[in-house]
Amino acid sequence: MMKRVFSACIFLYACLISPLMAAVGFSVSAKGDSAANGGDFSIVAKFDIPEGAHIYYKTAPETGMPTTVSLDLPEGFSAGEALWQAPEQFSQFGQKYLGYGGTATVEIPVSAPKDFSGQAEITVKASWLECDKICTPGEASEKITVSVGKGGAGGQAAKTADSASETAQNGAKPSPSSSGIFAVCLASLLGGIILNLMPCVFPVLGLKVLSFAKNAGQDRGKTMAQALMYTAGIIASFWLLAAILLALKGAGEGLGWGFQLQNPIFVAAMAWLFTAIGLNLFGVFETGFAVAQTGVKFQFKTAAFGPNAAAFFSGVLAVAVASPCTAPFMGTALGAALAEGASAAFTFSVFGFLGLGMALPYIAISAFPAAAKLLPKPGAWMETFKQILSFPMFAAVIWLAYVFLLQTSAEGLAGLLISLLLLAFALFLFGRFFTPQSRAKAKIAAGAFSIIALAGAFFLSLGAAETKSAAETPANAWSAERQNRLLKEGKIVYVDFTASWCLTCQANKAAIYSNAAKKAFERTGAVLLVGDWTNRSEEISAQLKRFGRAGVPLNLVYSPSAPDKPQVLPALLTPEIVADAIDKAAR
Repeated sequence: MMKRVFSACIFLYACLISPLMAAVGFSVSAKGDSAANGGDFSIVAKFDIPEGAHIYYKTAPETGMPTTVSLDLPEGFSAGEALWQAPEQFSQFGQKYLGYGGTATVEIPVSAPKDFSGQAEITVKASWLECDKICTPGEASEKITVSVGKGGAGGQAAKTADSASETAQNGAKPSPSSSGIFAVCLASLLGGIILNLMPCVFPVLGLKVLSFAKNAGQDRGKTMAQALMYTAGIIASFWLLAAILLALKGAGEGLGWGFQLQNPIFVAAMAWLFTAIGLNLFGVFETGFAVAQTGVKFQFKTAAFGPNAAAFFSGVLAVAVASPCTAPFMGTALGAALAEGASAAFTFSVFGFLGLGMALPYIAISAFPAAAKLLPKPGAWMETFKQILSFPMFAAVIWLAYVFLLQTSAEGLAGLLISLLLLAFALFLFGRFFTPQSRAKAKIAAGAFSIIALAGAFFLSLGAAETKSAAETPANAWSAERQNRLLKEGKIVYVDFTASWCLTCQANKAAIYSNAAKKAFERTGAVLLVGDWTNRSEEISAQLKRFGRAGVPLNLVYSPSAPDKPQVLPALLTPEIVADAIDKAAR
């Protein structure tokens, strides 16, 4: 059953994300002679088509799509009839049609006004349908500046990429056109649904199961209200991330998905949060009594406000823990959302659909009471289950401490651990003495010690985050210079862009270092390079951007025979995927 569901997801993804995945390269050039004033020249559009794929001719059958090339010319300029390279004949499903494989050129003659002399900027637009195992629509737009009237146009074209064409040749995915925006948003929705299955989100999954169990038999309207508040918390958090990324991108900062975990202060804050949640689940302290005692108006135990607020906070927490993960199908959508030229509205749409997809399973369970009936009825078991849920929280703290160590130093880790101990002590005092039965003097003393402990923990964390270790560079550390040198030596190069805070990346290591992969490395002489993005790296950020990714993992396999066209592997790896990619590069 799961295999069929996964296959259906892959098929749906292929249909949705295909507008972004076109691999056809597109370039333009100018040629011809000009008169002293004015004259004629030609614009040449060239399509580089991947091996095994083809595009259609300027005509196509009903099941295909014709290739088009058009020019936006300055005032007074005119274009003649396009000269198309002679097409080949293809046959598929018993139907014959004309098209191109390998390369295809279209030459369009252009006439300039007789009295014109100077620079002319021309925009060349193209659209096509690339077909291999699946058919992928693609489009590109490029501007070219042509010198007219002085020395001729030939060889004097100064190109500037306007959108997809240049980045496609360098390996990146084009920004979506208006026709592809809807598809990208749907793909983002699918990625959000699958994000629930990623290891990053596991600590929150238990909390949601507990929440559904508590709500068993509750009024359907209240259950839906909480589901919608949970959705609102998720979408609001994703939009906040989008706003921060857009603001920093506008300021020239090259950041990507999971960027906040490159900041040791944020990692320390997350460790604090998970420690507090774990202790709360284990019963060390409860917030309800203290809130009631202090007379705060926002009573968390009131049925009208409390459950909805908790649901909203659960959504915020889910995004906080999901940010290190890039689920299958998310990478391309996020890369398009954060690409150069992507509008703010498009970016917010992609992040919004990602959040909606993440919340969709919970909305579905809340909307259909029959699904909720599968859960056990509320009872004493819930207290035990709640305590069990504290352990995934503590496991998350251990992982965050490991990330913090790699970002700072051993001294920094010691400072963080002491701060967490002080935090635990402060919360113990809070839970022990801030109850309706506690005396006033005990509360005052406990409150004073809690404040001192929290202040000490806070300053220890800040100090720890600022420490840096003199860590040695790993022997297989990636750099563009090292990669190019190995390729020139005839080596196959496997590049693993990773980060210690990316749990998907850690899961992929089992595949990269598996016996099947090791044998493939040995028989081909391939070299493994690791690009560590745990701390911010402009060079790695540029590589991620080049391949249309907003974050890690990104795994590439370079062949010396095609150093500019690496294989881009899926977000989730298996030993077979890694071994097959290395063997393919050796052929």
